[in-house]
Amino acid sequence: MDLHSTQDLCGHICHRSGCTLAFSSKKQLKKHQRTVHQLQVTCKVYGQETRSTLDRQEDEAFRCPTEGCEEESKDPVRIQKHVKKCDPSKFQQARVMPVPPSDYVHLVPAGDQVIDIPDYPNLAYNKYANILLCTRCHIGLPTNEVETHMWKAHHEKVSEADVRRDFLAHGVTLPVASGKYPPARAGRHDICEPVQGLLMYLGYFCQALHDGEVCAHTVRKEKSFTNHYGHVHKNASDHWKTKLERRYVQHLTVPKTRYFCVTYRPSSPVSVDVHSPHSDRLANSPSTSHLWAQLEQELSNLVVFGDGEAIDQSDPHASMVSNYLEVSGIKSHIESCTLALSCSREELFRTIDFPEETASWSRLVEDWLLDRMSALKLAHYGLRKEGLRESTDKEAPTVGLSPLQERQTGKRYSKAIAKLLVFTLNNSASPLASFWSKKQRSLLETLKEISRLKETTSRSTISTIYGLLDLAMFKFVCFSCSLAKRSRIQSALEQFVALSMIGEDGSFFSPLEMTHTIAAVQYGIRLGTMFHWVDLVESSTDLEYDDDPSNDLEIKMMREHFSWISQDSRASPFMTIRDWIRLASTVIMNEQLPDQTHWADSEMTKLVVATFPISTHLN
Repeated sequence: MDLHSTQDLCGHICHRSGCTLAFSSKKQLKKHQRTVHQLQVTCKVYGQETRSTLDRQEDEAFRCPTEGCEEESKDPVRIQKHVKKCDPSKFQQARVMPVPPSDYVHLVPAGDQVIDIPDYPNLAYNKYANILLCTRCHIGLPTNEVETHMWKAHHEKVSEADVRRDFLAHGVTLPVASGKYPPARAGRHDICEPVQGLLMYLGYFCQALHDGEVCAHTVRKEKSFTNHYGHVHKNASDHWKTKLERRYVQHLTVPKTRYFCVTYRPSSPVSVDVHSPHSDRLANSPSTSHLWAQLEQELSNLVVFGDGEAIDQSDPHASMVSNYLEVSGIKSHIESCTLALSCSREELFRTIDFPEETASWSRLVEDWLLDRMSALKLAHYGLRKEGLRESTDKEAPTVGLSPLQERQTGKRYSKAIAKLLVFTLNNSASPLASFWSKKQRSLLETLKEISRLKETTSRSTISTIYGLLDLAMFKFVCFSCSLAKRSRIQSALEQFVALSMIGEDGSFFSPLEMTHTIAAVQYGIRLGTMFHWVDLVESSTDLEYDDDPSNDLEIKMMREHFSWISQDSRASPFMTIRDWIRLASTVIMNEQLPDQTHWADSEMTKLVVATFPISTHLN
């Protein structure tokens, strides 16, 4: 047998570092050696002629050397491309006072209109304009164009389905289509609040009459205005310059831009047109530069609050956190837990803090998560949509459950799920378990079996463990809580989420922290529920000889199975955490609790919204 025929039988074998894996082609072999065995990579640093050598870390990944950047990859080619384009200015803190702008373009800074999530540093949602933003270009994006824009403009791969799902996990439902104007805009004569996160321009507003009304056509450039005036008002006797008004304008999307007027005022008193012959002289005036530098120095030395300590405006007000805990029932349950254990909140924190055990379980959960996310690519799209359904009262989502996009998100979710599993195991015999429904006994048996098997490394055992993890995630939610029991929390899942609101010092986290915890365990439960369903169908004898073309029996079984995470009439723990994340998201976006509404009388003639009565009596 010659060399070529031997190579065909054995494939291309890797001999690096004692590795004996075989591959069907040289291309696959080289990719394996690059992503697994290459220990160093030399990268060209953004904006510099020098090169930097990166070493593969203990977790087998290369990390970007740019300060503040958290990008990492096992593929040296990918990290090379990233480092070459990684601009350090993106991670630098803004100055106390920016240099006065030298033209008529300003960025409206992000504030309370904008919601961003850690999964997508270059994307955000503006709730005022109801649009997705690219925070690098400062433009609005129709959600169905996010993949194309991020790849063409920034060579960043994102999935529309992932973006929708991840924002939804934080209480944000991205629009199907983006409007031309903010929803609050009443008409073309209306002057809107500025849309935060977008660029703003000093544009042109047409005051000429058209059909008896002010034209109100709005553009950015003078040339566009003169073209408009010459076409629409060609019979007007007045010069176009007498019918224009300079106003600040914005637009939501490109390339079909529709400008609208905003009430914004520039942050600096000096604004110079770059096309003006005097722009260089004014913008670089020594006296002006000196005054701005002096003002910046004075502001940096200014003590506003008397004690010299800055107030972190990003933290929610304590009353908001307290009210949220009261309304959700979490605070009362935490107090009940401290009474049951005769301990303080600081001591109660230790019931969910098992760092060593969590680290051990995290590796197993992360492997399970990766395996199931890979299997999602083969799952029927109808099943994936069922796994993401929020309620049976609504249509199935157009986007099904999808794999997580970022590796760090997967690690964070795995850690949260592992903490839930360890918490449930370690507290199953403690007084905390007295709050749990007796219907959770089978869950504890499943977790104990996983704990017994998890140190085994054989392939068949790993497959068994993954199936048991699917079953465990399903068993966290596959029962109805008793509506007659005087306790809002009746499961290990609800209790874990509630106690996760406690910090190490006994203080309470903000509602935002809860949304992260719930998003992680929700994703794990949805995955487990899906693949436990697949396992049930594959092992079912009832469906083995089902010749019904409508497949009604399987559909009926599926509806019953998924009802625990989507049917509102089921009082399952999943419904509790779903309501909690909705309430938390409302608090975060509105910075207040939603108004409490109730009928003041049994005849329902007087409705009370917060403290304001509204009579519904008809004369």
